[in-house]
Amino acid sequence: MGKKILLVWVLFAVLSQTSTAQNEKNFFISSGGVLNKMPETIRIGWVNDFGIIKNNNIYKLGLITQLYTDNAESLSESAKISGAHLGYGRILPTAKKWVAFELKSELNIQHFKSVWNSNLYNEELQQYQEYKYKLGETIVDLSIGYGLRLYPTKRFFISQSFTGGLFYSRINSDELSTGAPEIPDGELDFRAYGNTGLQWNIQFSVGYTF
Repeated sequence: MGKKILLVWVLFAVLSQTSTAQNEKNFFISSGGVLNKMPETIRIGWVNDFGIIKNNNIYKLGLITQLYTDNAESLSESAKISGAHLGYGRILPTAKKWVAFELKSELNIQHFKSVWNSNLYNEELQQYQEYKYKLGETIVDLSIGYGLRLYPTKRFFISQSFTGGLFYSRINSDELSTGAPEIPDGELDFRAYGNTGLQWNIQFSVGYTF
């Protein structure tokens, strides 16, 4: 699966070099929501991008803010900037100026923090007690897919995309409750998925070219 994704990235690069489009370059900004689906987990975020369109090739860089996840007991730290977004795409024009298709590849790097309650056995008191732990998780995901662009005006656009690919997740934990037993990283794991797996994204955004 990983080799196939890298192969598509190479294909995108070849397409950009064989373009017959005019030598045009425009900057753009875009903002929109993204739904990310991992095994038994859903995350909703907001992505703000800045990029360049040159010869129908799209290069963009942006920030991701996590708004919601169903894989945490405490979301007090969720509505903050969670990571960075890097993307490359290829616009495929159609006979109609107000619509175009897009091939795209994206790399996301994010770090999440959540607070969990864990019921552990206290050796001194000889009973179970509830403790709070902070779980940190770093996720890197690589995706490829397609998109659709609508142009209500020459500079304003609306885009929708679907991408899918692989993710890698790494966790670490820290005690929040006084007297909580120390647990090595990796043993306190509340994730509904493993360190690697498949994921997909649906994104809607609006943007302006200048």
